[in-house]
Amino acid sequence: MTSDKPRLRARDLLDYALGKKRVKLSELTAAEFDEFLRSVLSQVDLRELRGFGQLKDMLSRSPGSFVYGERHDPLDYVNVTEETVFKASGVKSYQFNLMTHVVSAHRGAIHQQATYVRLESGERTTDRKVLETWGHDWYVQSIEKSLLVLRRPSDHTGAEENLFLVKYLYEKVPHKDEMAVKTVAVERISIESFRTHFGKNYPTVGMYLVWEIRDLSSRTLSDLLAKADSFRQSLEKLERLSGSITDF
Repeated sequence: MTSDKPRLRARDLLDYALGKKRVKLSELTAAEFDEFLRSVLSQVDLRELRGFGQLKDMLSRSPGSFVYGERHDPLDYVNVTEETVFKASGVKSYQFNLMTHVVSAHRGAIHQQATYVRLESGERTTDRKVLETWGHDWYVQSIEKSLLVLRRPSDHTGAEENLFLVKYLYEKVPHKDEMAVKTVAVERISIESFRTHFGKNYPTVGMYLVWEIRDLSSRTLSDLLAKADSFRQSLEKLERLSGSITDF
């Protein structure tokens, strides 16, 4: 039988945080952190949140305008193509694919590493210090990124069951000013595996996760209130109209 101490301690810490006092996540025990995260995620109804979009759109990038014949930065154009290889771990393919609706659960990428190629020699490096010695004689050959996302569920599962890490690689398309997504790997992140996945950075990732959920909830509330106000105005007009007509 497991002890209730971590759960009670996490409940106290959550109440403490909700009281606008500070909780240092790195000082929690493993059990306390897990329970704290579970307490936060269990409060989120993902089906009610706004801001979800297809994964393929999240991984793509386009500035929205293009002048034919004009050179542009390849990093401004990133596309998911028919050749993009997708795989998922901890979830069946029909439950998660490139069309699955997700929303970012972290501020920016959790991990990002670029590979640079020197034009003259073809030398490759991921080291920015080496890159600085090349002057302007180089280009970005590929970029690896990791993103934390929340999946919009088709059932009643909560946020604690729908947290995923998306790792993807995109490379420069030869002879074109654009990048193509080559591989996408998706892995479910359980509360119990959260600390293992993110290592020493897990308190920071956890903090940003909670902050993103707060911002998503705030934007959702603003959207719902605006729609409620619009609906209220429409109802008032209908009430005035219905009170001004008769059939006898």
